[in-house]
Amino acid sequence: MEDNYSFVNILKYQDTKKKTQLENYTTELFVFVLNYLKNRKIKILSDLLREFDFFNARNFNNLILKTQSQMEINQDKPKPDIIIEYNGRRIIIEVKVDSKLNTYEYKNKQIDQVEYYEKISGFENNVYLLSKNIIDIKDNKKRILWSKIYTIINKKNDFVLNNFAKHLEVNGMGNNKLTNGILNAVSSIKNLHSLLIQSWIYDDEYGNYSFSPTMEYLKDGWLSCYIYDEKKGYASVTGTTFLWCRCE
Repeated sequence: MEDNYSFVNILKYQDTKKKTQLENYTTELFVFVLNYLKNRKIKILSDLLREFDFFNARNFNNLILKTQSQMEINQDKPKPDIIIEYNGRRIIIEVKVDSKLNTYEYKNKQIDQVEYYEKISGFENNVYLLSKNIIDIKDNKKRILWSKIYTIINKKNDFVLNNFAKHLEVNGMGNNKLTNGILNAVSSIKNLHSLLIQSWIYDDEYGNYSFSPTMEYLKDGWLSCYIYDEKKGYASVTGTTFLWCRCE
């Protein structure tokens, strides 16, 4: 049975140079954990599957898990990291730890690995990214961080789950820390906040208004400012946005 080959599958990566050993190892460990939960019929498996939009998955006998299955895109034969099948629905999970998404040329256009795997017959809009760091993809709703998996399985009364949680923790996948770049960006936004307040012009027309940019109204990378009417006592969003930022 495929379920019983997790440790065997780990060994096959020993000479692989295309992907990091940690990434391969983590992929097989994760599938081992899923198979373990499946065969023991442990309910937490439903919580993990829900992250990949398998809702109300309770009949674990219908769950099929595969790693490195050869697929086909035109003449290419990619091997996605993980394929999960349940009740007729199939998804691909591309696993990343410290590496980035590969890029491919498809019909004279450069696309990332997630978009490329969506070209496999039957997997359109069914490719998920499971990564250590935040990686921008076309549909960020299909991006799951290892830190979320860690949160679900951590501190459970289960030897296997605890060991896998420790593996994630030791390798920096236990929580999502702010990088120096993000911290610097936050600092810059705070500085911009101060400069904008200092430069706000109080004249007769706008004398009743105070100015306050806020991080609370953030949409599609645009940061809007709020103008507060001190007499009427309410805030309104201006029609003009003043900052656009993107985190890589």
